[in-house]
Amino acid sequence: FLFFITFLLVIIYLGAEFLWFNIYSQHFNESELTEFLGLMRMVNAVIQVMLLYGITRPLLRWLGVARLNAVYPLTTLVSLSGLLINFNLPAAIALHINGDALYKAINLPIHQLNYNGIPHQYVGRIRALSDGLIYSLGLTLAGVGLWLFHLYCNLEQITWLAIGFSFVLLLVRLPMGRFYAQSLEEMIRSDTINLDDFTDAKTFLPPQSSKVIQEFLCSDDQMTIAKGLELAASLGNYKQFLPEVQAKLADSSLRPHIVKLLRQGLNADNLQQLANLLTATNSNIRATALEILLVNQYSFQPEKLELLINDSDKQIRTLARVAALVNNSAKIDSSLANQLVPTEITETTAQAIARIVNYSQNPKLISVIKYLLPQASPATKQLSLNALANLAQPQDKHLAQIAAVFTNHSEPAVRIAAFKLLEITRCAAMLETVTTGLNDDNPQVRQQVANTLAAYGETGLAIAQKNLTSSKPEIVNTAITAIAKVKSKQKNEILYKHLIPEFQHLNLTRKWQKQIPTSNPSWQLLAVALEDYQKRLLQKVLYILSCLGYSRTVSLVQRILATNERRDLANAIEVLASINHRRFIQPLIPLLEKYVAQPSTIKIEPTPTWLRNKGYKILLEALESRDRWIKTGASIALTMIPTALLKDPDPIVQSVAKEIFPTQLTSHVSISMNQLLLLRKVALFKNLSLDELFSLNQALESRRVLAGETIYTEGSWGWHLYIIAEGRIQIVKEVDGKTQEIKQLTPGEYFGEIALFDEAPRWDGAIALEDSRLLSLEKKRFISLIAQRPHIILEICRFLSKRLRETDKYLSAQKMPASTAQMTNYQSLQQALDS
Repeated sequence: FLFFITFLLVIIYLGAEFLWFNIYSQHFNESELTEFLGLMRMVNAVIQVMLLYGITRPLLRWLGVARLNAVYPLTTLVSLSGLLINFNLPAAIALHINGDALYKAINLPIHQLNYNGIPHQYVGRIRALSDGLIYSLGLTLAGVGLWLFHLYCNLEQITWLAIGFSFVLLLVRLPMGRFYAQSLEEMIRSDTINLDDFTDAKTFLPPQSSKVIQEFLCSDDQMTIAKGLELAASLGNYKQFLPEVQAKLADSSLRPHIVKLLRQGLNADNLQQLANLLTATNSNIRATALEILLVNQYSFQPEKLELLINDSDKQIRTLARVAALVNNSAKIDSSLANQLVPTEITETTAQAIARIVNYSQNPKLISVIKYLLPQASPATKQLSLNALANLAQPQDKHLAQIAAVFTNHSEPAVRIAAFKLLEITRCAAMLETVTTGLNDDNPQVRQQVANTLAAYGETGLAIAQKNLTSSKPEIVNTAITAIAKVKSKQKNEILYKHLIPEFQHLNLTRKWQKQIPTSNPSWQLLAVALEDYQKRLLQKVLYILSCLGYSRTVSLVQRILATNERRDLANAIEVLASINHRRFIQPLIPLLEKYVAQPSTIKIEPTPTWLRNKGYKILLEALESRDRWIKTGASIALTMIPTALLKDPDPIVQSVAKEIFPTQLTSHVSISMNQLLLLRKVALFKNLSLDELFSLNQALESRRVLAGETIYTEGSWGWHLYIIAEGRIQIVKEVDGKTQEIKQLTPGEYFGEIALFDEAPRWDGAIALEDSRLLSLEKKRFISLIAQRPHIILEICRFLSKRLRETDKYLSAQKMPASTAQMTNYQSLQQALDS
């Protein structure tokens, strides 16, 4: 339907445009027509804004997207019918206004919102087809058709054709509205709807969704009811569900959702109904009703407050004191109103008070939050700080001091809330506290610190610029984010100047790459370090571009860079080279082109002549590098010097060399560096930097197994991923009572990864074919790693898919019934993908 509608809209628009331009040409000469079209553009722009904000938005709230689908086809039919009555200038102007102002103010918003009825995972593909292929096809056919009709038809006949297409559009749009509602209903039931789409568009779910929401609210499952309450808020007119919501007031677990739904929009009668519930026998009902009344800033009668302050329930007594503090009733003893007994404030009560402050935004309650914070749980601290953020104003030193206390809290969520409060207050005295947040070990906290630092403007910019020289990549990235968020013309220049030394060093690394013997064991780590530096610099530049507003482009480019498709890589380079900030990319173009070009086959041997002419110079230059891995690689390559001296034909030189250089210096690469190079060859970790591989290496445990030893059996439980450092491993599976070999693995390959994901016994077994050394990674550390580097999941999926195909191929070759084994493998794969 969306494809057909897109096609029809293009046809109708071009047809209408052809008609009004023909009539304009009959009334104006060339210069007059230019002036008139400029005037029409201004008129259409004004009408578009007036319609969008004065009609479309209110109608979306009252009628919903589904019912508004028919509006534009009807206005088009009316305007085209007016043209049929009289082919004059006013009719052409009306058609022009419909085809321009009404199209953009009414049709486009509705057409775009129709995509909300498509499951989120398909929206991108359908949009691409609709706005790309279908739109282009419509333009082509419309152009050809108008050319032919112009030759053989008059304006009246072309108008009748446009009316026919408009009528078809109306017929398609009418069921489209119904299908939209049905699709949303199905998405609601299947829990695939993205409510953010409606929040961002400042619109609501269609009224037809109320039936599903009512079903959810009447469910016995708490999760379903909570979902129904959330959806009710997105419907706009949630008051129709008040009877169902009122029936759930006794459920304390639903209380946060109910309060969020009823935080605004209640009239006097609704509030009075809630006030009547304060005498209910169930304490949960009384507490929830009291909280909702406080959130809506209900004015309590003093006599009623006195009864509540003396209620038998601790929570109600506490909330009543809060109500007395807000109401400032003269008949209530001020000591009672301000007295919040610590022993009576439970976690539930504390969170209720935090919600009251958050939703009511009553500054009188700041003192209550200040009292709650020291003794509250982390979750309540977060809620309370967020509530204070809604009350904060710039230069509010009091709230800034409260926030500063919690910037070192053990929970990241609390630290984020504290820095968010500091972002709003922006007190100069707190800059030092904000700066310490750059060292936070949590990336989400550092992201908020960047936002807070950017809020300080030029002062924050100067601090962030100073931290660009930090030796810690996470601090540098946070500083980059902060600089990019500052509204300053200097930020682009600051970020570019920061990269200039790196670009210069990049040119050196590219020169060294062409001159060193990459296959020689002594030089291998240096070659890897040079490539690693280049990739890290590329990622750094892409990160800067992402911070500067090119996040979608960068995301696409990064996905392409992870592939080996040269055509896609060439396209990615063209995209990057065409952006406004191309000077950030220009120095990287030769590096990017290297990914597209065929790999070089030039082989260099580290002969004594080569060492004298080039080798030593390269090593001395590399040792002066600021990059630690390039320095490390150069240091290892220097072991060639004592090796060469020990092999010198002159016995005196050999003797002195043996005295000067310990024997361990003559070994090519240390064990730890050899292991690092091994990890880099593992497909699972190919996208990790040397820093990340080094951290991973420290988490690995080495294990030696003898030939014939069983590492694990099929059906056993395991919590380790294994990487083969030395030897050969046989992967086996029992088929019809017989152990069959599936595959043999060699150094650099891994196995045992499935048990880390599906929480089930291992589906295969592993046996050492020869004496082997394995590197094992424990499950918790592995999960931590993939949480930091999600692209590892892609490699695991590829591996699982490949293994499934190999198993099926083997079973087919053996001509055995494979359904059971295939289903087991498929379930393991599916569970891994779901994880």
